[in-house]
Order: sequence, then structure tokens, then C-alpha cells
Amino acid sequence: MKRLAFTRNVFLSAQVVKTRFLGDDSNNNTLLSLIDYHNRVMTSSLSHGTLENYYITQKYIKLFLLNMKAHDMNLSQLSYKFILIFKIY
Repeated sequence: MKRLAFTRNVFLSAQVVKTRFLGDDSNNNTLLSLIDYHNRVMTSSLSHGTLENYYITQKYIKLFLLNMKAHDMNLSQLSYKFILIFKIY
């Protein structure tokens, strides 16, 4: 537990231990949920053309994930290798 706290840069407290023990500390943010959130929040601040580019990128990421036989991926699974492979795709 102590080593886990150090690798995550988390202050080790009773609440952290309890949360970890109960399994409530998992980060369930996914790539597609982040993109959806970004597109919703930024709708009012970006031009139509820029938003279209984001929607197209979102479509390509979905197709790429399906090509990899995945529907979505956790942000913790993102790697430089994934980005390079997507760039080629």
C-alpha cells in the first residue's frame, strides 16, 4: 500500500487506505468519454470549422479502436506507442 501511494504521488492517509481497500479509487476515465466531454464543453468557444475537425478526429479514433478490437480504452492505458500507431493510421 505504501509503495502504491508513492508511485501515484498520493498522501497516505486512513481515508486513502479505506478507499483503496473498498476498491473505490479506480479511475474510470476513458479516451472516448474525455473526447465527448471536450466537445461538449468547448462547443461555445470554438468555431464551427474547428469543432468539425474535432468530430472527425473523434470518428477516426473510434474506427481505430474498433480496428484494435476495442470499444474504448482507459486513459491510464494510453501510451506513446498507441499515439504513434494512431498517427500512422
